[in-house]
Parts: sequence; C-alpha cells; structure tokens
Amino acid sequence: MKTPPKPTFKQQLWAQLEPVALILLRDIILFIMVLAALVVGFAGVAGLKALGMPPERLKILEAMHSYAYLAVATIFLLDMVAKTILEVLRKKL
Repeated sequence: MKTPPKPTFKQQLWAQLEPVALILLRDIILFIMVLAALVVGFAGVAGLKALGMPPERLKILEAMHSYAYLAVATIFLLDMVAKTILEVLRKKL
C-alpha cells in the first residue's frame, strides 16, 4: 500500500491561513462597496463645485466627506485587527 504524499509547504501554510482569509473576505468586499459609495460621493461634491455651489457649503460637504473616509477606514481596520486576533487566540485555546 502506497503512503499518501506529504503536504507541501504551501499546502500547510494555506491550511493555517484559510479560516482567517475566509473570515476577512466578507469584510473586504463590504469595505470595497462602501469605498465605492464614497467615491460616488466625491464625484457628487466635485459636480456641485463645477455647477457653482457656494464655497461655504462645499467646505461643509468636503469636511463631512473626509470624516466619512476616516470613519470607514478606522472601522474597517479595527474590525480586521480584532477578528484576526480573535481567530489566533481561538486556535491557541
């Protein structure tokens, strides 16, 4: 009877990383969708600027837009770090 082949380094590495990658994949897709919505918002602000909206109102919209980028990036990064740490700790326990 022939023994099964020994798994390669790549196969062993992927076996360890696959659960974490699958957990984070959903968040990555969600982040890309929200980022696309923010890009549409940026295009809207640029369109309003081109149409001659008063600069005072544009400053407010641009500030809201930049804070939205900051909030999305912060939430995404904190979520990714927390899920990765929880997955690593779950494996150790």
